[in-house]
Amino acid sequence: MLKRSVLAALITAACCNTAQAEIELNGFASIKAGMTMGSDESLYGYDDKLDFKNESLAALQIKSDLGDKLSVTAQLLGRGSEDWDLEFEWAFLSYDLTDELRINAGRLRTPFYKYSDFRDVGYAYDWSRVP
Repeated sequence: MLKRSVLAALITAACCNTAQAEIELNGFASIKAGMTMGSDESLYGYDDKLDFKNESLAALQIKSDLGDKLSVTAQLLGRGSEDWDLEFEWAFLSYDLTDELRINAGRLRTPFYKYSDFRDVGYAYDWSRVP
């Protein structure tokens, strides 16, 4: 039910004021493969067959300005281990009270927003799995 409500809100937001709507699309993907060297071994969900789905993921982030000081942001994420079923990882409305203060309402992930750079994308570190 919540997913349908959020999806309806996003579609409505994208359709309202289309002449003035500014929509930003961003995305990322992490394609990882692994296998063990022994037929009886298993590690992190991998076995002796090469597997690309176990830790791979792809996401699309959508942001739209709805008017003066109001915007909507959502991220759809699909994981290979879950047969690439897309789910809303988070979606929220933002209202800028001032240039320095913003209020967000909706589904947020803690510790908030930029944490995706570390958790999902691995952008800030050189290895494919945090040691």
